[in-house]
Amino acid sequence: CVKPADLMGGFMSVQWFALLANLALSLSRWFGNFYIAVLAILLWYKSQVFTYTIDAIAEEAVVLFFFAVLLHSRLALLGRGYGTKRASILMLVSWLGPVVA
Repeated sequence: CVKPADLMGGFMSVQWFALLANLALSLSRWFGNFYIAVLAILLWYKSQVFTYTIDAIAEEAVVLFFFAVLLHSRLALLGRGYGTKRASILMLVSWLGPVVA
């Protein structure tokens, strides 16, 4: 027999998990933007100090661009998965997140 108090305790833990997940997601977005900016500054610094051909700089810039697109799309899908109220979607996104990384 399930008591209403037991259900409320489970509901509260889901709310705390959602709150912590949103906090982690916002920190991940901030860190992702910071990381991309540092990589872009590092690319600029390397191109100024070392002798690189234009092709090598362009190749590294394209890789950095696609990495940024991948990172932001992954974070957008993660936010969409955390925004849902269905546990199956949340579990799927939580399990596939580290696999994609």
